[in-house]
Amino acid sequence: MAKRALISVLMPCYNSEPYLTEAIQSIINQSYDNWELLICNDSSTDNSLKIIKKFKSSKIQIFENKINQGYLKTCNFLFKQANGDYITFQDSDDYSGLDRLDLLLKEFQKKPQLGACGTQFNFITNEGTKLPLSSPKHPLNKEDILYSFNDSPGICGASVMVKKEVINQIGLYNEYWDRIGAEDHYWMYLISEKFEISNIKNISYFYRHNPNSVTRNKTNPRKIHCHDFLKYFINQRLETGTDFIEEKNFNAIGHMEAIYTKPYTEDPTYIYRKLLDWSYTERDNKAVFKHIINALKETPLDFYWYKTLIYYAKKIYL
Repeated sequence: MAKRALISVLMPCYNSEPYLTEAIQSIINQSYDNWELLICNDSSTDNSLKIIKKFKSSKIQIFENKINQGYLKTCNFLFKQANGDYITFQDSDDYSGLDRLDLLLKEFQKKPQLGACGTQFNFITNEGTKLPLSSPKHPLNKEDILYSFNDSPGICGASVMVKKEVINQIGLYNEYWDRIGAEDHYWMYLISEKFEISNIKNISYFYRHNPNSVTRNKTNPRKIHCHDFLKYFINQRLETGTDFIEEKNFNAIGHMEAIYTKPYTEDPTYIYRKLLDWSYTERDNKAVFKHIINALKETPLDFYWYKTLIYYAKKIYL
């Protein structure tokens, strides 16, 4: 009898108490049952660890960071613990469709040249309501996925499954991206240089979409511009076959970042302009006025922000 492939599912966890049970249960209930779930509690301050320890299974391994390491470093730690022929992810505040592992594995079996494959996903609210109309439809083939990197990368890193042999060749997440984001998209691009990548058409991942998440988490310029950095390095690779990250040219990286971050150092309220735009797009009116008030606290004599306050008050309430 042919050996059944083992799938390693990596789950970094930080303060996911309200959603963690659903996330873990969505892996336990998978239609494909030859998996291992590796969970690392990243020094949560809520009851996440207690919830994790309630699950008693030889297929679940539990790890703990005594000091918070962040998503990237925790993932890289879990990569090294994985025994699977294939490796995928499960964010601790999302959940998977019950056939996700089976669907992805079958895609690899159909296409031996495939190195990485993702699924379509639906945004969901904190309460679990699906948001199909605001969810993207990702391209299926490599060419279209790579073209999408010019705008918004058309592959969901949390839904991706990767062959272990590909990771052995390409390596783990690059720590340049630690705590700023885009590590998964840079990684996918590196994989695409040597292997096929694709998405399946099935919606098999459900991504928690909190309208406040962007305004809450993107509070420094490097986070805000991580995808600008990504495009910069991809263009470098297209032109030269390498980039400053691979070359470890930290002086050049610093110069590149300074171009994007200069407006924030010159104007302490510039970040609120960015956050304000996102909040208004997300229809989070409370956050719109919060950012305007914060900007006024920084520069109470700047007439621009009084005009902005009046502008958005009319736009929202009239």
